Amino acid sequence: MQRAFCLTLLLAFGAAPAAAQPTGAPATAAPAAIAIAIEVDNFDATGLPRWWSPGFDPGEALAAILADRLGKRPGIHVIVPGQGAAEVAAYRIDGIIVHFDNAGSPGYLRGPHYEIVDFQAGMRIVDAGTGREVLKVTDHKSSNGTSFKVDPPPSDATGRYTDPKFTNSAMGQLLVSSAESLIGKIDFSKLKRP
Repeated sequence: MQRAFCLTLLLAFGAAPAAAQPTGAPATAAPAAIAIAIEVDNFDATGLPRWWSPGFDPGEALAAILADRLGKRPGIHVIVPGQGAAEVAAYRIDGIIVHFDNAGSPGYLRGPHYEIVDFQAGMRIVDAGTGREVLKVTDHKSSNGTSFKVDPPPSDATGRYTDPKFTNSAMGQLLVSSAESLIGKIDFSKLKRP
């Protein structure tokens, strides 16, 4: 039973079980797994009321955090448009921020600087070769805090939205939570390796 469970797990994650080696035979290295190349585009934030700090782009921030978290998963190679050499992605992630509202500071809650922020995003994964939509997911988060208006690092800074100064802020934590939730809803078994 345990072997069947392990075999199922190996196959679910794209690994084949190693063939038994005869006693005394030299071990052979398994071929390196080919990573799935995924391009992550900025999320569309057009039409949202702009209450956040100047220079902050929530669509760029969510995409950067999503790309950072996806890139840490084994078997995934993230391509960020405009960075590095031109690469061909097997899949493309894009999305839209549907709702991003700051209810302000209702004084009866915790004082004049307390804020309630509501965030909702939709994400889709598209087969880059065929244009076929492979997956569509949404996420909705509400967060309470005292300071959502945090200035991100300068726009020419590498990793401006993945820097701990931003990701540890109330705004950063909200977007990290949403990115991780979106990733958690991806059925990676639907993404085929090249």
